[in-house]
Amino acid sequence: MCRLQAYDRNFNFGHNGSLASDSDYKMTLPDAATFKDINTDSKIPDVTEAEVDNYLSLYDQTLRKKITDMYNGRFLRTIRSSHMDTMTFVKGRVSAEMSKSCVYIVDISLDIHGVVQESQCECTAGTGPNADCKHVALVLFALTKAKEGIWTKETCTQTLQSFHQVKVTGEVR
Repeated sequence: MCRLQAYDRNFNFGHNGSLASDSDYKMTLPDAATFKDINTDSKIPDVTEAEVDNYLSLYDQTLRKKITDMYNGRFLRTIRSSHMDTMTFVKGRVSAEMSKSCVYIVDISLDIHGVVQESQCECTAGTGPNADCKHVALVLFALTKAKEGIWTKETCTQTLQSFHQVKVTGEVR
């Protein structure tokens, strides 16, 4: 009986949607259709690593080597932004560290000076309004790279096919 009750509590186990209940915190976000991909020409507030460190230090966190390793490992799937009044909203999709097939949605709101106002993540540690999990830190770190180009996970069409190419052997005929 106990196992059945535990099973009923985990009704959403295995779903890709948010695991948070309706009573948990949820940010007010602009319409999904207003979000656009961030590129080097995007009009987003400048975010520096010092500002990200300042935000994370409020919660006894720092930009650890793990965050830069996740960024360089291309755990960031997508990053998009939307503007509403004086606020900029950033939505990122980040692969989980242990399973790249699991993706967490990260939402961050910034004021015109690039100061984080709210943040949330779908992971257990990322409850808002001031989420400080590694997924939020990764999206904030990616924003510091916006002017030089943000690295995201490569899709299958971004790499050149190799199965129609001549194989090089050591023999000369």
